[in-house]
Amino acid sequence: MTRNQHLAKADQNEQFARDLAASTPIQIEWAVTAKFYAALHIVQAYLASGSSFTVRTHVDRKAAFKGDPLIRGAFTDYSQLENLSREARYEYFNFTPEDLAYADRLLQTVKSIVRLHL
Repeated sequence: MTRNQHLAKADQNEQFARDLAASTPIQIEWAVTAKFYAALHIVQAYLASGSSFTVRTHVDRKAAFKGDPLIRGAFTDYSQLENLSREARYEYFNFTPEDLAYADRLLQTVKSIVRLHL
């Protein structure tokens, strides 16, 4: 995917998260997951815009992200959002609106740092 395709996908995921009513734990879980994938595509857009190497796995993406001095300031927030998403998908954990707000703060941090360099 190109930089612009990744940005469009990030916007779609973020809009999907907003469109969910998020009034039940399962809706909140999917909204958290969509927010993680929005962050993932923002990072992918950055990586796609400056490299001929295509990152295809979470491991490779995290290594490239963590190693890039321009965007690594958002790495901890990205990792925490990834962990929340994994918990939402695979663990039994009653997510609350506060968890969703926390996920949104993590996403906003990733966006604010990475978009500066797009």
